Amino acid sequence: MLADGIYGTGENRRALREERCQLVAPPHPKAIAEDLANGKFIHNPQEETVTCPAGITTAHKTYNGESESWIYRFPKEACNNCSLKQDCTKNKNGRTISVSKYYQEQMEALEYSRSEEYKAEIRQRCPIEGKGNEMVRHHGLRRARYWGTKKVGLQAFLTALAVNLKRWVNITLNKIKDKVKLSTASTVTVSA
Repeated sequence: MLADGIYGTGENRRALREERCQLVAPPHPKAIAEDLANGKFIHNPQEETVTCPAGITTAHKTYNGESESWIYRFPKEACNNCSLKQDCTKNKNGRTISVSKYYQEQMEALEYSRSEEYKAEIRQRCPIEGKGNEMVRHHGLRRARYWGTKKVGLQAFLTALAVNLKRWVNITLNKIKDKVKLSTASTVTVSA
């Protein structure tokens, strides 16, 4: 399933995996702490620990329900005495790092987004974006004209049908444009 990055949340990835469907979308930009994504900090999901670049490991964590993530806290004594503190944190109480409860899904997405297979698949999304834009901007799909999911679904279906019909006509006309000449009087003449 091809999608925008906004749909690349861990929750969506987990739900689609359970349905045996792969989501091809850029990793959600705020889903993984930058220091985890670039490998400076190492999260061990089995032991539920995080290790910093200086080799200090912490298991001290609290759950933040709002962000659906675990906040790992490094001891302030270790951070204040660390030679890497200047590049790591300005907090005198020690470094914290957030690990989403969807960490595994997001890391898999990050790894996949670096592959050639992903790059080839995501290129297919570009033409689809143009059609979605056309349906929203030029065919009224931004706002539902009717109430009820069945009527809104019908509106979306008919809009897509109209856009695809236009596309089919354009493709067909381009294939036969050498055989068909449009005169300035808007009459069609077919050369044999």
